Amino acid sequence: MHKTDPLHDYAQALNLDYHTILVRRRWDRKAIGELHQLLRHLHPDLVHAHAIKASVYLLLTRRKNEHPCFPIISTHHGVHGLPDWKVRLYEFLYRRYVLKNFDRALAVSSTDYEFLLRSGLNSKQLRCHLNGIDGRRADPKHRSEEARKVQALWLPQELQGYRPFLFGVIARLSPEKDHDRMLRVLSCLNQLPCNRDWKCLIFGSGALEATLRQQAVHLGLEKRVLWMGYRKDVADELAGLDLLLSFSKAEGLPINLIEAGWAGTPVMGTRVGGVIDLIPDESYGHSIAPEEPAEVSALSLLRALSREGHTELEVQARRFQERVAREFSQKKWLQKLQGFYSELGVAFDGKASTAVPQNSLVRDAPSAMGAGVRSMVLLFFVILSQAGLVRAEIPQPPVLLLTAKDNGTESQSTFACSGPIHGYITLPEKAVGKHILEGIWTGPHGKVIQHSRNEVIFPASGRRTAEIWLQFTQEHLFRNPFSVQDPGDADRALYDGTWNVVLRWDDRLIAQSAFQIRCL
Repeated sequence: MHKTDPLHDYAQALNLDYHTILVRRRWDRKAIGELHQLLRHLHPDLVHAHAIKASVYLLLTRRKNEHPCFPIISTHHGVHGLPDWKVRLYEFLYRRYVLKNFDRALAVSSTDYEFLLRSGLNSKQLRCHLNGIDGRRADPKHRSEEARKVQALWLPQELQGYRPFLFGVIARLSPEKDHDRMLRVLSCLNQLPCNRDWKCLIFGSGALEATLRQQAVHLGLEKRVLWMGYRKDVADELAGLDLLLSFSKAEGLPINLIEAGWAGTPVMGTRVGGVIDLIPDESYGHSIAPEEPAEVSALSLLRALSREGHTELEVQARRFQERVAREFSQKKWLQKLQGFYSELGVAFDGKASTAVPQNSLVRDAPSAMGAGVRSMVLLFFVILSQAGLVRAEIPQPPVLLLTAKDNGTESQSTFACSGPIHGYITLPEKAVGKHILEGIWTGPHGKVIQHSRNEVIFPASGRRTAEIWLQFTQEHLFRNPFSVQDPGDADRALYDGTWNVVLRWDDRLIAQSAFQIRCL
């Protein structure tokens, strides 16, 4: 078990024993061997894999087994919106040639189920398994009071004296979530006459954060949009929103919409994937076509801000809450999973002590899953790394170190505004030749302060590190914060706070880090 394993606390909370298998590259024979040895040791009654890599590795492992006696299941998490052609190719091979070798394949939405049928899977093998979770069901009578408490946690002090209408978006900042379109819709809304003030709270982090922040400023939304970052407990605070927005280009079956249902929060979503299962018609929420012009979507938001629209939202929220409690609970999800396992001769009582997650890590299931099962194994391969690495075509993870020293050995997370700052990125051992190293520095108010793009020849002079730094020109609106000798209140207002640096390697995100600047 790795102390840095991000799933460690998650597994402990579910009272699960688990084993981590580190996948070091796209094709890792060592990981396949480790999985083979693990399954020989566990003697599972059933193995359930999630998505492409875990499913491929599981199939290869079972074929290596001299007596492959356990059934295997794969959950397909959708194909639409995948980021690049290589991943889409792997997905095509997965659904055409891998899934047919599984005893059961599960789709997470009715749209995905129909897509897999058209791709050649037979109905005897394929099942639709809609996501389901439990949440605290908000009482409509006390929702206003709860909303005020949550908003006091969210909003800056200067916004707590009045009550703006709060739109909310909860999603990682990545292309398939289409925050770009959402911002354009908000820009159109901002140009329409409206008697109700409004804000949009964007929860989440990701590779596009700097770009999206810049776009929001360009569209004149800097006073309308609040960037909330990643918030662990946002699911318990959704009663603070007046309307949850989901403008994704692609979805499986979005958990955040189910969570909004439990909270009694109205929803508006793009009519894709599992959103159609959640919002089958306008009586449960407002759904919009993926190609709907931003100007039309803005009119829907404008109506939500009206008195009549507010009444409609309240009715929709009550009906959606009833639908979620009836059709998308944890109990419903477990009952269906229990049925799928029973079809393969594996029984369990379904009385897990806590929620069984839809995205499972590499682990063997505990005895609490049922006395009738000796061992079930759920597989979900993850890449462990440092400095917020998002895996790209890089053999080994780069490591980003920020420091005020010029020797690159003493890592820091807080800097004074009177000294220099250096960033050292340790590059992958197998990288050779010319590459482009990009650095995007964002200040405490969300403004991109510097965007550098430099050619790096690797290895350079026998070293395997490259240096980045934050530098300013005389024409820049900001003074160099690292040369302020006697900071005043204006300097502190401008520079104090959390800064971010994002690094891209040949146009792929490889590392990101947040750091503090304090003008003492």
